[in-house]
Amino acid sequence: MKFDIKSLEKKVDIKINDDFDLKEMPVGNSLVSKLKNLHLDVNVHYEDTMRMVIVTGSGTVSAKFNDARDGKEFEDEIEFEWNDDYVFYEPNSNAESNIIMDDEFDIIKNALDQFFLNIPLNFSKNYDNINLIGENFALISEDEYQSLLENRVDPRWEQLEEIKKKLK
Repeated sequence: MKFDIKSLEKKVDIKINDDFDLKEMPVGNSLVSKLKNLHLDVNVHYEDTMRMVIVTGSGTVSAKFNDARDGKEFEDEIEFEWNDDYVFYEPNSNAESNIIMDDEFDIIKNALDQFFLNIPLNFSKNYDNINLIGENFALISEDEYQSLLENRVDPRWEQLEEIKKKLK
């Protein structure tokens, strides 16, 4: 879905609440193996005086991801907030906004850019914790880690019991 300057000038505010099929889109990220679907709920506003496109709203992408810890593939969705502005390229402009190099604003391409920026660096299905056991590290799940913390006995209780016995 692309908007050129003329269509943006005709319709200044565009509300998009729609799903887009991404199965044919190329993937340029090592953590994503296949894109599936994009849902956008955004408002696209065009500011004529500055030739600026302002996008506000949110999106959700469902995809197949490569687990950052074990490399296995899993399906998940990532939601992202999208509040950004884009300016059509003009020579000698000092715009601090994102620059649109073409004559068209591609909503799907820019939404995917936002999605890729919102993928955590160590994205994992399990959110495993690495726990130090002795001199070695062991990979355990969050539930196992919480169970270990709950069942751990504070050594001060044993010392307190010994002091009580000595006082009797």
